[in-house]
Amino acid sequence: MIKSPQPELEIPTFPTPPTTELVTSISQTEAKELIQNWLNAKKDIFAPPYNQKLAAELTTGKVYDTIMSSNGAIAWLKENNAYYQYGVQKIDSIEYFSTEGNQATIQVKVTEEYKLFKNKQLETKRSGSSQLTVIYNLQFIDGKWKIASSRII
Repeated sequence: MIKSPQPELEIPTFPTPPTTELVTSISQTEAKELIQNWLNAKKDIFAPPYNQKLAAELTTGKVYDTIMSSNGAIAWLKENNAYYQYGVQKIDSIEYFSTEGNQATIQVKVTEEYKLFKNKQLETKRSGSSQLTVIYNLQFIDGKWKIASSRII
């Protein structure tokens, strides 16, 4: 039996998709920017229309649950006809930074001015200005660095 030569198949070539590392490291500057973005976003997350998409972009884990769960911060604010207004929100200093794999920790001194309004009345006991030292634990998830937990010390 004589085999007839098979025509060569032309295999189309496609551009190779960019390779993405499983974890992208985060610099101290990028971590600081994430925290500053979080501080800036609070005025939109904790006041009407309560931007839940922004909360989801910046947070994960415990922080996300604390904000978004059925008994979380946004639910409480809505149920109580309440919202926050913010004045100064800034990072005064970075006291510590470390990163390992898909986790990072940054400790910052933050100055924050906030006012809670409930039924359009200022709640003076839950309003004020403070300088806090906060430890933020960051996690690389869904291709993005997010705040997973925070603790005031």
